[in-house]
Amino acid sequence: MSDAPPSLWAWHQARTAHRLRPVRIVCVGSSTTAGLNATQPDRRYASALGHAIRGYLGTVGGWHLRGIDPAWSTTGTTSDVGRGLGLHSRSLAAGATMTTPSVQATGFTILFEQGAGAGAFTWAVDGGSTTTVTPDTGNSQVRHDGSVYVSAGSLGAHTLTITATAATVISGVYVHNGDQTAGVQVFNAGSSGTGSADWTGTGAPMLTHLSRIAALDPSLVIVMIGSNDSGGSVDPRGAYRANVRQQVAQIRAACPRRVSILLVHSYGRYDLPNATYRWSQYGAALAEIAASTPDVDVLDLSPYYPTSQAADVTDLISADGIHQGDEGHALMADLIARYLTAPAELASVPSSLGAPVGAPPATLPGLIAAWRSTDLGNSAQATLPSWAPYAGSQSAPLAQATGSKQPSVVADALGAGSGVPAVRFSGTAAQVMQTAAWSATYPVPLTVLLVARPDSTNYTLFSGASGSYVYLGQSASPGLMALGAGAASEAYAYTGAGRARVYGVVFAGAGSRVLTHDGDLTALTTGTGAAAKLDRWTLNGNSTASLNGNCDVYEALLFSRALSDQELAESVTWLARRYGLDGVGRTSL
Repeated sequence: MSDAPPSLWAWHQARTAHRLRPVRIVCVGSSTTAGLNATQPDRRYASALGHAIRGYLGTVGGWHLRGIDPAWSTTGTTSDVGRGLGLHSRSLAAGATMTTPSVQATGFTILFEQGAGAGAFTWAVDGGSTTTVTPDTGNSQVRHDGSVYVSAGSLGAHTLTITATAATVISGVYVHNGDQTAGVQVFNAGSSGTGSADWTGTGAPMLTHLSRIAALDPSLVIVMIGSNDSGGSVDPRGAYRANVRQQVAQIRAACPRRVSILLVHSYGRYDLPNATYRWSQYGAALAEIAASTPDVDVLDLSPYYPTSQAADVTDLISADGIHQGDEGHALMADLIARYLTAPAELASVPSSLGAPVGAPPATLPGLIAAWRSTDLGNSAQATLPSWAPYAGSQSAPLAQATGSKQPSVVADALGAGSGVPAVRFSGTAAQVMQTAAWSATYPVPLTVLLVARPDSTNYTLFSGASGSYVYLGQSASPGLMALGAGAASEAYAYTGAGRARVYGVVFAGAGSRVLTHDGDLTALTTGTGAAAKLDRWTLNGNSTASLNGNCDVYEALLFSRALSDQELAESVTWLARRYGLDGVGRTSL
């Protein structure tokens, strides 16, 4: 067997459990993914893909109906708010309703918006009694992570009506056919007219799209984008490739567990006979991304489609030369389903825990101080008043005198038998640790390496003291980190949240950078003013020891210089290997 891990490892592992739990796929793309020109909602490519996969696996299941799908019947004031899964959701004013068509179903899962301003709504099956759903409004930011399952009883023709008690936002529903607790579920995140640039960045629409992907916890995300880039003459080896690479990185960061990503190169448009760039060049760009990114694969569908309207004797593509008809959607779904259900030869990948490659980061010059949880012993401790560094020029321990504000130590925090404890901080208890003043003050450039599992919003992972700090903190939007040197919110980087990661942060003015072990390098700018320095260090709190969150910490290293790109990458890789976070043969934590 090959020593190389297989592509789509997370998907192939998950599909073996489809009779035990829901295994989810999210399809991201433009109008082809959205299902334009399909005559019925469940004939759109994403829905047809679910049917095709289950056909090969010998199971049954339902399909996803987007909130803005024209198949809904609505009353009152409704609109597309341009956020949520696939960058679209339906807003309902108070009293407005939306009703599904009559569908064969055993139940429905309603996907709805939560956070600031999210209003209550009711649901009713087949015009029966109503049940009220009240979204969580505890976060200041809009997020798309609300869901509720509605039973429709036995399989048969059913409708679901959603009525807004107050202004509310609905992303859509998943129509179940006996697959509410197990099976393969496919979700449609298509948005007509979009190109690769529309699926990048950290604006509110993209963050809510990513928050829904995170809530769905998919095993596979299928990205099919490029048709509109071709139409817009976007350079496939320039902006297109960079945009798709960023999209892949953000999806990987958003998902709470390891996710496979399939990049699909679809058919070329018939209406672009003289396109600036050859359609094959876009496919080549996808292949380059897949070749350089773990658990990312590419599937080229272009050979299976006619290359012109005249040759399309089965009318796979509509008369506009761009969009598929029902037969085209069915063909695409079957081609992808066959690829995903083909037998996979899984390579044997041994555990990498405890077997890092190369020199440890603590041997690099300029180390101020370093802490690691394994020095505390792999035994539970209710409180941790002091945590001494294991290396560096400064020996002051992280400390906390107040008992209620002391973190705890959790044994085997990376899984049973891992032997790796975590220093666990509680935001509710305002737990924080800080060193005493050091014997020296260190101005930027500075570098911080941190192995941690942050699991809150609106809090600070690390900082310094008032008037002397660099910091990294979780913003109000899940997965979006804020950072600065001597000033607040100077820059932002999307890293994801909710699972253990290695963070490498360089504070160096215009040369500042953020890198995680499962993401791409983000270049940004932070301050160089008088307060951009450290004379002590605070863990799980800001410069005044407030803004505390829920966080597990495994290791931290501080350097009095900017690590080079190579040093940063090698250090992050070393730490990921040390804690078993990089192994393809291991579930991401």
